Amino acid sequence: RQVAAGGAHSVAVTAEGGAYTWGSGLCGQLGVGRCTRRAKPTRVEGLPAIVASACGTNHTVLLDGAGAIHSCGMTLVSALGEQAKCFAPERFTLPPQEGRIAEIAASGDVTVLRSEAGRVFVWEGSDRLRRVDALASVTVELVGTSGSCVLAFAPLRIASASPPCAPLAGGTGLVLRGSGFC
Repeated sequence: RQVAAGGAHSVAVTAEGGAYTWGSGLCGQLGVGRCTRRAKPTRVEGLPAIVASACGTNHTVLLDGAGAIHSCGMTLVSALGEQAKCFAPERFTLPPQEGRIAEIAASGDVTVLRSEAGRVFVWEGSDRLRRVDALASVTVELVGTSGSCVLAFAPLRIASASPPCAPLAGGTGLVLRGSGFC
């Protein structure tokens, strides 16, 4: 179903919802107990069916079908945001008023979550989870991350354009009406 790669480890999610990790586990990012390395994919036990995965440099995040994440390794280790090594996946959900987690992304020590309502949340380093309020006025449909940058796709909804026809060369103003403009 899906494969993700981190700094020196990888995770694969099967069509049946199993999660398999391999590579470096020095910080617990494999989620299979205390180990330093696994050369072959090893099933991460004790999880519900997993639908998506993401890897940072030293952590792994798994999303289950109920909208909860299971994280292991360095960085995303508990709802308290404490930075430590976590050798088995810990479960986390958003506060009830924020809804279920629909999508995850990770890179470096950053993890990005998107709720079903299109709200974006970020965990970075040992910081606590925080909502990205700058995106509160739009409904985000896709998230990603690269290094410490958060990427969010919120499509524009253009209701009308005026004038309806304009020359291709400059000199004419174009007015767009709709939502999702920043």
